[in-house]
Amino acid sequence: MVAFEIARQLNAANQKVGLLALLDCEAPLSIFHLPAFLKCAKTHVDRLRGTDLRGKLDYVAMIWGRRIGVAAFCVKYRIYTKLKGKPPQDYRDLPHVLAIAEQRYIAKSYPGAAVLLRTADVVARFPDDSTLGWGTLVRGGLDIRDIPGDHYSIMREPYVQTLADHLRAQVVCAT
Repeated sequence: MVAFEIARQLNAANQKVGLLALLDCEAPLSIFHLPAFLKCAKTHVDRLRGTDLRGKLDYVAMIWGRRIGVAAFCVKYRIYTKLKGKPPQDYRDLPHVLAIAEQRYIAKSYPGAAVLLRTADVVARFPDDSTLGWGTLVRGGLDIRDIPGDHYSIMREPYVQTLADHLRAQVVCAT
């Protein structure tokens, strides 16, 4: 999301974007837009299908726990900001900050091209959209590459070398 928005703003300022690489992530979609809400709901229903009662309860508890944690973080942040005038320097709960940013971000289209490096895990979450939602946002073409590993292991050996090779090939093509 951050790399996409940086590239979009650089392009809007008539600056050259050499490479926009989207690393194993789906497009940012606001939960407040009906298509995004329906896609999110379908993902949850699909994950619940075929699991036993214990699996269903664990999954629902995990989702609600995450939502409650984000909501509590928002409330604490607002209260502290109102009382003190600014958030504390050490108030950096990254997972909650990212969740809030993702909820509030409304992506605009990017006229340039991008490469999407995706793993089987993220592809499985979007069986009906090979672009993981980026196809509607990236207007200049999307080069999709499948890589081994998962979202976390692609940055570690042995998978990081494959990721580096794909990125290196994209940089060579762009120059």
